Order: sequence, then C-alpha cells, then structure tokens
Amino acid sequence: MHNSVSFGQFFFVVVVFTFLLRTLLLWARWKLLKQGTT
Repeated sequence: MHNSVSFGQFFFVVVVFTFLLRTLLLWARWKLLKQGTT
C-alpha cells in the first residue's frame, strides 16, 4: 500500500468538497439576498 497516494487522494477530495460547499453557500446567500431585495 502507498500511504502517500491515499493521503494525496484524501487531500484532493477534501479540497474539492470544501470548494463545492463554499460555492453552494455563496450561491444560496446570493439567492436569498436577491430574493429579499426584489
């Protein structure tokens, strides 16, 4: 087993997950703000 490879894959998954989560939160907040002003 290669621990470095598994750690790299885990790190990549965490980065992608956090990026998608932040994008989703920003999109939801933008939609709520747009809904409130309209």
